[in-house]
Amino acid sequence: LGLEREAAPVVPLREVDFDHVVPVPVVADDVPPSAFPRVEAEGIVVRPPDERVAAGAAEALGRFRGVRRRLEVRGVVRGVTVYDDFAHHPTAVRATLQALRAPAAAGRIWAVFEPRSATACRRVFQQAFVDALQHADEVVVAGVHRSALPAAERLSEGRLVADLTARGVPARHVPGVDDIAAIVAREACPDDRVVLMSNGDFGGVHERVLEALSAPAG
Repeated sequence: LGLEREAAPVVPLREVDFDHVVPVPVVADDVPPSAFPRVEAEGIVVRPPDERVAAGAAEALGRFRGVRRRLEVRGVVRGVTVYDDFAHHPTAVRATLQALRAPAAAGRIWAVFEPRSATACRRVFQQAFVDALQHADEVVVAGVHRSALPAAERLSEGRLVADLTARGVPARHVPGVDDIAAIVAREACPDDRVVLMSNGDFGGVHERVLEALSAPAG
């Protein structure tokens, strides 16, 4: 496809007692809280017992390339970064979108969300998904994957879109993967970040979005 590629967002690691600065290619807010004593906006704060341990930790963290399907960069085309993310629970969706807010960036955050897992498909989390997805600048909601669920139990895509719109977040329900790809290709601008969120393959949407972005205009 001739895609542009770039590394994941880099957050500096600040070590308190020694002068080690390590570029870590993950978003700080996406690091598990148990991994380090404290995570701050400018990076991860560690307190190694001595300089030898600090140097070893710096070397190891410098080699870390992130976790697959957690804000994994799938490609950059026309200045639009396309991420794959496994987020399918409201807490994970919110954390993913908030993590992208941390680095300074000019573009919009697109949340393209497929309600696919047993959690995501159920109406019990209807309001929680509104609260989570409101952290995006543009929201595209795909069709509920488990359409056989009784209507009373199934997440309502229409209500989700309506509630987000009422909060001032542009949102739409787009069931088809090809239609989603066409919308992103037509409306995404340079510096925008498009996060494709699902615990499954999402109908191959990652490749289709990248192909659509790569297609000649017109």
